[in-house]
Amino acid sequence: MAAAGAEFQTDTDTEVVAQLLAKYRRDGMGCQEAMHAMLKRGKGTFGLAILFQDDPSTIIAARNGPPLVIGHGDGEMFLGSDAIALAPFTNDITYLIDGDWAVIGKTGVQIFDSEGNVVTRPRQISMAAAHLVDKGNHRHFMEKEIYEQPEVISHALSHYINFIDNQVLPVSDDIDFARCQAWRSPLAARLTWPG
Repeated sequence: MAAAGAEFQTDTDTEVVAQLLAKYRRDGMGCQEAMHAMLKRGKGTFGLAILFQDDPSTIIAARNGPPLVIGHGDGEMFLGSDAIALAPFTNDITYLIDGDWAVIGKTGVQIFDSEGNVVTRPRQISMAAAHLVDKGNHRHFMEKEIYEQPEVISHALSHYINFIDNQVLPVSDDIDFARCQAWRSPLAARLTWPG
């Protein structure tokens, strides 16, 4: 890509997707044609949702590995990582399978397989109840997950640290935590080994 004149701003592999799509568009390909050409070159796992500047009412999504779910609404469509994320909006969903990519408009979707053939994936009613999903006071689920990180980390650490006695709990004789850099942190300096 760099040899073709692309100027990368980051070290992320996601930017390669954007740069490759931009190149195909400059070469005269339409949105769907560029997406299919890019996907044929892609390797690894990904879940993509692409918006093109000249067609902002269409999302082109692709899946290889991580789940991707299309939600069908009344005059609107949704895209999410799972049925629970879509539960507040719709329970009418379609799961993409590995290699699928989809063109999602305001009122419908067309799904393609990795070869570019139009395919049909079953629509189903999700059992994820909207009342079980709550963003709290957060604008979206990602923001909620960010603010929940201290609590999640605390729960994970509680399996290995006795916070009341400030001691690290024995995990295994095969692991020498004294040799791990993480255990030389300020937190580790306050903890004592049992025995």
